[in-house]
Amino acid sequence: LFQVAGKDDKGQEQEGGDDGKDTAGGNEFSRKWGWIANVDGVAETCRCSWDVVWDMPVQEFLNIICYRRDKNEHEKQEIEKWKMTH
Repeated sequence: LFQVAGKDDKGQEQEGGDDGKDTAGGNEFSRKWGWIANVDGVAETCRCSWDVVWDMPVQEFLNIICYRRDKNEHEKQEIEKWKMTH
């Protein structure tokens, strides 16, 4: 579940660090805030408080994170397609 930093580390300085690909606003933000940014993103997606997110089953939390990442990647690709045609 949590990757420990090592030679194949992609920006994760500590256990449970973020790889910088979260939607929370960029590499520096994600590196600084890590899991807190994910909690905030899940709370935003579910329209609930952080307390509700902290009490969520892990599988539900991680599924929502995966959904957000896939959704944002899809939207990014759609924007790039639009830019190429306009």
